[in-house]
Amino acid sequence: MVRADHTLVFSQEVPAASVSIGSTTVRRDLDEFGLRIGPADDPDPGQSAPATFGKVPGENVAFVDRHHMPLYLLLFRRNVEGFDLTTASDLETWEKGLTGRPGLGHFSAALVGDGIQLTRQPLSVHRPVNIRPGEYTFSYFLACRASWRNPSANGATSPLTTTPGRRTPTSRIGLKWRQHRPPAQRLRPRREFLARRRLAAL
Repeated sequence: MVRADHTLVFSQEVPAASVSIGSTTVRRDLDEFGLRIGPADDPDPGQSAPATFGKVPGENVAFVDRHHMPLYLLLFRRNVEGFDLTTASDLETWEKGLTGRPGLGHFSAALVGDGIQLTRQPLSVHRPVNIRPGEYTFSYFLACRASWRNPSANGATSPLTTTPGRRTPTSRIGLKWRQHRPPAQRLRPRREFLARRRLAAL
């Protein structure tokens, strides 16, 4: 898992209708999802909202469509691999940092063409609003998870793909893969070591 920090700096007041942070596209074969909404969408503020899981529906059907940033979104192919986005602990900038007003964002996920489009906009309105001067940092965590049966360990591509023509003001982000070995493979060196000790004792 790696942390991504996107920092926007405005030296003066700027009118804008949309700001996109970390929007991207992932492979369409990640056909299941998990979602946990944020506090602003939680119907019971006294308790944490449970995660919901489901199958990614057909094309052009948004299975995530919210004005507030979810706490996390997981896309996965069962028993093979997954990709998840987790919001960092500071939700204030995502919620109302740019304008001082909450609920002006747009966060969605939908299967479109060859991939699942993830739209992450802390600001998305029909008419431009003024963004106050200042420095705004949007933080989240990225993770690609692979099981030991994952074919990508043999050279297949990562589930994260780039969206042509879309650029975001971000530092370089690296994705670290962890290849898990079967339990038998993890224990084999110790078994061989014990067997050699027994032979040496004879």
